[in-house]
Amino acid sequence: MIFLLLLLAVLPGLLPAAESSFDVIHHKALFADGRGVLSINDEGIRFDAKHADNSRSWNYLDIQFLDRVSPTELVVLTYEDIRRFAGRDKRYRFKLTAGEIDDELFAEMTGQLGRPASNRVFETPQQEVKLSVAVKHLHRFGGCQGRVSATDRGIYFVSDDEKHSHEWQLDRDVDSVWSADRYQLDVHVRNPGGPVHSIERFRFLLKEPLDSEWYRRLKLKLYELSGGKTSGAG
Repeated sequence: MIFLLLLLAVLPGLLPAAESSFDVIHHKALFADGRGVLSINDEGIRFDAKHADNSRSWNYLDIQFLDRVSPTELVVLTYEDIRRFAGRDKRYRFKLTAGEIDDELFAEMTGQLGRPASNRVFETPQQEVKLSVAVKHLHRFGGCQGRVSATDRGIYFVSDDEKHSHEWQLDRDVDSVWSADRYQLDVHVRNPGGPVHSIERFRFLLKEPLDSEWYRRLKLKLYELSGGKTSGAG
């Protein structure tokens, strides 16, 4: 009996970590796309390329940022330098040809990562919504239409153009918010994968006036989550 208890205690450490594997296409900006197998477990991510020289593996400490663009598309931002681009950090874009990265798997990945991430595949928890307002998301040029919703746990932008939709968790992704008037809201997001390193600003023109009491409570909550520290973003 004692032997059995000892065996049960050490067995989890002896078993290999559960792993999810997918056939993928590795999209490359300047070269021909590659093919291989993407494997994900609680230690990290591994890409076994058809041509072994292109294989890579990263533990979660080697990953800066994850972006689930769709259930079948994942971007991994690493700390590797791209020498021809003055040392810009290298990102890998994978397109699954079978299967999908579902909510449970992505939650496990971001939990192991322990850093901000980008999720564009989500369902807004309607029963928890405290704010819902029609907006225009301003891009560098032009913009897209959609709706911003918020709960006590996150902010959600559902765009008419799905690739611009985003879910941001308050305690992980949102650095601050700012509103210059009742028809404008900026969400400052911790995002090393964005165009501006570390903080990216999402600007929304509101089609309805902002609820000032909700905005006040959100500012207080973010202040508490930051441990009483605020960024220069407001």
